[in-house]
Amino acid sequence: MNDQPAGTVYVGIAANCAMIHALEIGTAHRRQGLAQYLTRAAAFWARDHGADYLTLVTTQLNVAANALYTSLGMTLVGQYHYRRLPE
Repeated sequence: MNDQPAGTVYVGIAANCAMIHALEIGTAHRRQGLAQYLTRAAAFWARDHGADYLTLVTTQLNVAANALYTSLGMTLVGQYHYRRLPE
C-alpha cells in the first residue's frame, strides 16, 4: 500500500485443494480491506491453477480472522485441538 510492503499470503495446492497457510497484514495496514483483498486474490489464483476448494485453518480465538473468512462466505467444516501430556 502506498508503495510500501503491507501484507503477504502463502497458498499451496495439492490435487484440487488449495490451502492458505499464512496470511499476515502489517499492524499499520490493518482494517483497510487488505486481508479481504489477499484472500480473494488467493481464491482466484487457486481457481486458475486447478483448485476446486480453498481451505485454511485458524483458531477459534482468532476473532478477527474468523470474522473475515465468514464475511467472505467461508464456512466451518471441522475442528481439532492439541493435546498435551500432563506434567
